[in-house]
Amino acid sequence: IHSTLFVLVPPSLALFCPAGDLDFTGGQMVLTLKLISMAMCYQDANSRKPEELTNYQRAHVFGALPGLLEYLGFVFCFGNLLAGPVIEFRDYQMWVRKEGPWAPSARKVPWTGDFWAGVRAWGIAMASMVFYLSMEKVWNFKLLATSWYAAQPLLVKLVTMQVGGA
Repeated sequence: IHSTLFVLVPPSLALFCPAGDLDFTGGQMVLTLKLISMAMCYQDANSRKPEELTNYQRAHVFGALPGLLEYLGFVFCFGNLLAGPVIEFRDYQMWVRKEGPWAPSARKVPWTGDFWAGVRAWGIAMASMVFYLSMEKVWNFKLLATSWYAAQPLLVKLVTMQVGGA
């Protein structure tokens, strides 16, 4: 079946997505992955006994099908929209309903701890940005075209590319 897909898919993309048109296949693939993920969790809940499930399956099963609004909320959830099902539907349900680890009673860190951790992370990000912008004058892409770079061993070239952002 893989060879059939390899033969049929590229020509169909060329026919239906000519140059300059919007390519819908990436988003459609993510939606398909989400639907498959939900179907597997639903099937686990309705076709197997709980003792036959692994710990992961047990944590992510759901017995009732979601409504249209709940399904669309999961589909267009920011964390899932671009990367596929990075969270399972059951995790999304618990987050929306503020159950499990997202329940207010489950919080172990006070709000101020979250706030100051965010301020600290923002400060580190700003310092890193200033450092990167100051180093960009010395370590930039132009360095990769110099004779000094060409004469360096592979390890030095790799480190230079990482520092230069290549």
